[in-house]
Amino acid sequence: MKGGELNRPVHVINVEIKDNHGEALIAGKALLDIATRIEAAADLDSEMDMILKKQQEKHPHQLLHAVMYY
Repeated sequence: MKGGELNRPVHVINVEIKDNHGEALIAGKALLDIATRIEAAADLDSEMDMILKKQQEKHPHQLLHAVMYY
């Protein structure tokens, strides 16, 4: 929302997944892993880089991360 009053950061993560059943199963487990790490973060803004780094070390899917404000 342009000109929003809150101006809060929002982390947008795009995960590249091939469109087939096998990849979807593997990616689903990877997404659960990153969601669990994000949920457990005490300070998401300061921990996000490390969360993404650990995710890419453990899972093969390419990630694209951006911080947006609303």
